[in-house]
Amino acid sequence: VNTRFENTDFINGSNSIYYYGSSAAYDTGFTVLNCKLINPYYRGMYSYYQENPAIIGNELTSSSTYTFGYGLQCYDFSGGDLKVNGNYLYSQPAVAWPRYGFYFFRFESSVLDRGEVMGNYVSMPNGGLSGMYLFDLEFIDFKNNSVFLSDFSSSAEAVYITQGLAIDFKNNALAGGEGARPIYV
Repeated sequence: VNTRFENTDFINGSNSIYYYGSSAAYDTGFTVLNCKLINPYYRGMYSYYQENPAIIGNELTSSSTYTFGYGLQCYDFSGGDLKVNGNYLYSQPAVAWPRYGFYFFRFESSVLDRGEVMGNYVSMPNGGLSGMYLFDLEFIDFKNNSVFLSDFSSSAEAVYITQGLAIDFKNNALAGGEGARPIYV
């Protein structure tokens, strides 16, 4: 509860941050602020069962040769103070990491107290499946994000959205290079 990482560099390892809560009682106040997640082999951050998390202003990159990695992999985030804002993920030259830039699964807020995914930048010029994969987001403001993914596959996309409810999707810049699509809904 109320775990906070601020201005911290996480270098190497399988996962830079692995933070797993409980489905019975979500952890509250998990914060990762202005950190660098550098050279994880598999995932920059893996987190589950968080209420009102704040993942803000972080830098993620890796020279990993593992081609099925994740930048941010987050499941079951909830609350009106849910914020994933101002993060920067980029691929190293000639490196295919990550396969998914941001992978978000079940982000839930409420009609009166919306969560935020804002001002993030994802650059994946060397391939991947999705710059941002969004599954079942509810009452989330998705604004001012820039996502670029280049891949020869026509089943790759900068942003993939499936299921969900009341996503306010505004002022985003999405680009797909080669065969990749800017968005798939």
